Amino acid sequence: MNDLSPSRDCAIARLTDLRAAQAKRDEFDPRIEPFRISPWVARGVEFAACAASVVFAWSVLP
Repeated sequence: MNDLSPSRDCAIARLTDLRAAQAKRDEFDPRIEPFRISPWVARGVEFAACAASVVFAWSVLP
């Protein structure tokens, strides 16, 4: 009676598989974990790069 039921079930199965794959990917991986950077460190590096470019531009401009 409902022709969309098999495709709906297939879509739900695919979504479940995608969620399981994402959860597996997000698990702790000792090969990757040491290289993760704290957001605060990333902001500090970004600020330092910005400050260095401003200082460089200030010293080059007449």
